[in-house]
Parts: sequence; C-alpha cells; structure tokens
Amino acid sequence: MSRDVVPDERDGALRYYDQADLWGDDELSAMERERVAETLAAIPDGVATVLDVGCGDGRLTNRLVARHERVVGVDIAAEALRHVAAETHVAPVTALPFEDRAFELVLCTEVLEHLDDEQLACALRELSRVASRFVLVSVPFEESLANAEGRCPDCRATFHVFRHHQRFDAARLAQLVPGFSLARWSTFGPAFLPPRPLDVWIQHRLLGSWHHSAAAVCPRCGHRGTEPSRRRALARGVRATRRLPPGRRKRQWLLALYARA
Repeated sequence: MSRDVVPDERDGALRYYDQADLWGDDELSAMERERVAETLAAIPDGVATVLDVGCGDGRLTNRLVARHERVVGVDIAAEALRHVAAETHVAPVTALPFEDRAFELVLCTEVLEHLDDEQLACALRELSRVASRFVLVSVPFEESLANAEGRCPDCRATFHVFRHHQRFDAARLAQLVPGFSLARWSTFGPAFLPPRPLDVWIQHRLLGSWHHSAAAVCPRCGHRGTEPSRRRALARGVRATRRLPPGRRKRQWLLALYARA
C-alpha cells in the first residue's frame, strides 16, 4: 500500500471513512451483488489497465484482477484498502498520483455524490486526466438527499448520514466528464417510490424522526452516531402515503460510460 497524498480531512470525512467496521463484509446484499455485476458488465472489451478510484474494500477491484493486465485501487481510507487484493494507493480523487492517461479505463463508483462542488469539479478533471480511453461512473439516481439526513444528539446539526452532497439525474451526467463524451448510460437496481419532499419535511420537522446511523460522524462536532428515530409508527404512516396516488417508480443507481472525445 502506497500513501501518495495526504487525504483532505474536511468536515471529519476521514474519521468516517476510516472506520474498520464499514469495510470487509464478504456477504454482499442482493442489491450490492447486482451493483457489482452491472458495473463489471459495463466495462468495454479489450481494456487492459483499470484504475478503481474510491475503491473502498475492493468489492469491485478484487473481481477485476483476473480480468485485466493491471488493476490499481485508490481510496482515502487506509483501513478499507487492507481488504484489496491489488496494487493500492492512499489518495483522494482530487489528487490522483498518476501520469496523464496512465490507465485505459478509470472506474469511479459511488464516489462523486460524496463531494462538495469544489471537490467535484477537481475530481472530474482528475478522472479525465488519468484516463486514456474510458471513464465509467455510477451514482445514486435522483436521490432525495434530505431523506437520509440525521441529527447529531450533541450539537443538533443535521447532515446526510452517508456524507452525500450531490444529486444526479440523466441530464446532469450528459456533459459531466471534461474531454469525454457520453457513450451510454443505464439505470439499475430495485424500483421504488421516491420520498416526496413534503413527506420528508413532516418526518423531520413535525415528527422529529431523522435517519438513524450508528456509524455517521457529525461534520460539525465529530460525534459518532445520530439520534434514534422517533415516532416510528407515525413516520411509517407518512412514508406509506407515497402510494396515494401511485407515483413514478425509479431505479436505485445510474451508470454512465464515457469515451474520450
């Protein structure tokens, strides 16, 4: 494992991502198995070298090793990289320690939504810089960011428990990666009724029912864990109203392949 760049400790992000209990679960859920399978199937034929940016514990990286000549994983969390069976580097997506066009394909899954606007712009330039042929990204599809907000029991700050800052739809992905054109895209994952903004507001502001996570780290004070959910029965009732009238179901993830223009 090479520590090339000191990761940005912005808002306690590294304290969250470097938790040992977030990584190394070999028993993937059915949803996660589908995400892995769809991503692997989207990689074009003939690609020899792959960089997996934000690779986490290698649930994709480790499956790429037998398929390609060179596979490298990058993440800010050294704890996650302990599980990766490939060459690894500790570095953020905003400062990749590689030469221009060093890899035929750069893979970046479930990463971009975690970045603020400044970080996102920098990260996209870096993905474009180190990829010679393709960039393959996946992100949550039309995510309701407010729905996953928790509240810190110490300082009462509210924040996305998974540290998501960006929302993506098909239109936003069309011109996302500088110097690359969108070759194809798809949505996948289970179909579900997305939360309505009014329902989320009622859950949070009237019922005081926030998303609970024992692993979330408050970006303001650093406390680990959010408030337990309250009035669960009432909150479930509010969520059930999504079916009245029936709304548009959507898929969980958006997957996009870009080719160098």
